Amino acid sequence: MARLIRTPDVAAKLGLSVEVFYRRRAQLAQAGFPAPCAPFRNRWSEAVVDAWINRDSAPAATADRAPDRAPPDNDITAWSKTLSERARAANL
Repeated sequence: MARLIRTPDVAAKLGLSVEVFYRRRAQLAQAGFPAPCAPFRNRWSEAVVDAWINRDSAPAATADRAPDRAPPDNDITAWSKTLSERARAANL
């Protein structure tokens, strides 16, 4: 059975506060972020969330990477670009 995680855990995995996560939720959905597991409105499959995070940020998993510096709260496009640049740099 898949482990379900709540909003605070999802936000933490994304490096966001819960408030910022809620503000960005529509933008995240447009970027392909998984929907909550039915019938819940605030529970996600941990494996699916991890897979979504890792699909673009695999190069960030290296130990010698620079600390993450997230763009301003209203700039999900810049964050997506940052993750894509990491993938390109790792030839993924």
